[in-house]
Amino acid sequence: MTELLLECRNLVGGYVPEVDILRGVSVHVPRGEIVSIIGPNGAGKSTMVKAVFGLVPVREGQVLLDGEEVTGEPAHELVRRGIAYVPQRENVFPSMSVRENLEIGGITSRAGMEARMEELFTMFPRLAERRSQAAGTLSGGERQMVAFARALMSRPRMLLLDEPSAGLAPKIVAEVLETIRRIRDEEGVSVLLVEQNARAALAMSDRGYVLDQGTDAHTGTGPQLLADPKVAQIYLGVRP
Repeated sequence: MTELLLECRNLVGGYVPEVDILRGVSVHVPRGEIVSIIGPNGAGKSTMVKAVFGLVPVREGQVLLDGEEVTGEPAHELVRRGIAYVPQRENVFPSMSVRENLEIGGITSRAGMEARMEELFTMFPRLAERRSQAAGTLSGGERQMVAFARALMSRPRMLLLDEPSAGLAPKIVAEVLETIRRIRDEEGVSVLLVEQNARAALAMSDRGYVLDQGTDAHTGTGPQLLADPKVAQIYLGVRP
């Protein structure tokens, strides 16, 4: 096993032919770490995680998981290999119950599904209380917990999160980010996190990348990026 669980090497790609949103992005996620991707709107952050999960064509570069190339593999195969993805929008089945949402998350590994579901209900006690309730009737923060739990049903090694705090109240944002830290600590899952709340994301991250115009403009540990005057001024909204 390598120290790096996920390696993205010089990725070039985009949604339509000959229009590259990613222009040579390299992002590495060491085993057991939380890595954040921040940057302005349109920088390619969400495109980056979608490319890792096989949802955006990669025209150049490589995605490696545990040293094995997985570039462009279909999403269901990546789930089987240990990658889970939580999109920003439409990340629950609103008409289905909390329990049914989790069952869908465990469809690739039915053995031990009930036991795994109970583990996650212990981890997310509010979901246990609402297991029979339709996911669409939950609060925004609770729906995000359903999305996390559903992704964890497959026992992933690598979790990709796209803007998990989007549209949530500040108090709930703090709760969601703390849950991500707990997932890493309790489940041993490495996390690649795209987040507009850059300051809070970097504060909880082992490492961070600043994307700008499809390239990785800055990289460092979370504290290093928070303390970098240029990053603070341009990307964190701190006046000189």
